[in-house]
Amino acid sequence: MKSLIVDSSSTFTFVALLEDLKLEELIVENNFNKNIVSNVMVGVVKNILPNQYAFIDIGEDKNAFLQFSDKKNSSIHSVNEKGKKVLNLQLGKEIVVQVAKASTDGKGACVTKELSFTGKNMVLLANVDTEKIGISKKVTDAAKRREMKEFAKSLLSPNFGIIFRTGSENMSFEELEEEYLILRKQAEETLTKAQYLKGVNVIREESFVGENAIFELFSNDIEKIIVTSEETFLTVSNLIKNNFPKYLNQNREIKIYNDNVPIFSHYNLNTQIEKLLNKKVWLKSGGFLIIEETEACVIIDVNTGKHNSRKGNENVFYKTNQEAAKETCRQLKLRNLSGMIIIDFINMTDKENILKLQEYFKNELMKDKISTTIVGMTQLGLMQLTRKKTRENLSEILQCNCKNCRASGKVFNELFIIHKIINELQSWESFQRTFYHT
Repeated sequence: MKSLIVDSSSTFTFVALLEDLKLEELIVENNFNKNIVSNVMVGVVKNILPNQYAFIDIGEDKNAFLQFSDKKNSSIHSVNEKGKKVLNLQLGKEIVVQVAKASTDGKGACVTKELSFTGKNMVLLANVDTEKIGISKKVTDAAKRREMKEFAKSLLSPNFGIIFRTGSENMSFEELEEEYLILRKQAEETLTKAQYLKGVNVIREESFVGENAIFELFSNDIEKIIVTSEETFLTVSNLIKNNFPKYLNQNREIKIYNDNVPIFSHYNLNTQIEKLLNKKVWLKSGGFLIIEETEACVIIDVNTGKHNSRKGNENVFYKTNQEAAKETCRQLKLRNLSGMIIIDFINMTDKENILKLQEYFKNELMKDKISTTIVGMTQLGLMQLTRKKTRENLSEILQCNCKNCRASGKVFNELFIIHKIINELQSWESFQRTFYHT
């Protein structure tokens, strides 16, 4: 049975997907670092570098930049009667933009003229100058892709586009049209609101820290959604009602957790999360993974462990590699590992087993919602892949460099320690109430 846990504490918001009480996916967001990515804003043009950038005031410490060469910004140019390319920007004038990347120490946020409104199975695009229809690469059936493209054409009107996500392949066109109409309403309300605003203003922002996380992890086969406060209950209920209305009509429930035992203790979440910060991951067969996160890449080493065979049992190696492949895909999602990833599988000599392992690993990666590309396997048995970075790694959110070992190790950061202390105090209070009551 699948359950979605949403716990918004004073420090972090945890959105956890459990299957038979085992943690399968996890998104953690820092409540103190307000994320402006995906916010739709009215900004003011402050500076223009011809053929390069426009700098936009969006109310941040540093002006955001809009890159002319980005395909998402093609609508800022038009062609006049003489056939000359004209820039549709003026200093001091308002412009509607969406934040694509947050600011860094070196420069301000990156914004785009093209707006995107994300749903479970599709992304609706607004402010596009030409028809734009995209389909996830994971949808490989050519006939299905053609059908989806024709369906999109029947829905779209000028200045709008659509990108079908992987999950759309298994949805009916009636369900997709229903989702499209919800997103279209959001887009039209946002664009209408922008017409009446002057100066720097936020038009649309994530109302709840874990909103995007719920969108990413939600699916119709989730039996129940459990939240930890009445405020979160109202927010999540409205989110589901507005975006997945059929879910509430299937006798599924969204309920407030009110047990005396803290939710993290009840579902053993703290222990499972802390294991995700360890380098060693044990496999059921007795083998294990060693996961090393470096600045350049992530290295995952597969070991036979307790099943080590001096004679080199090919069957043991294959089974351990297969189990490691499945667990690796799970760890990629849970830890949100990204960038270049190198997996050192146990060396095998049987070419058929090597091909079977590659195919098995590829199929497991297909279940990942984040874009992942397999580069290939070297002669030394090193599997190379890349995974798109969508947010910080789990270790970046919950850990910091250890000051006592000159940054050669990691320790829990202050916020996660506070979270753990609060959880321990709640557990102790629960124990006292139970003890004195009996």
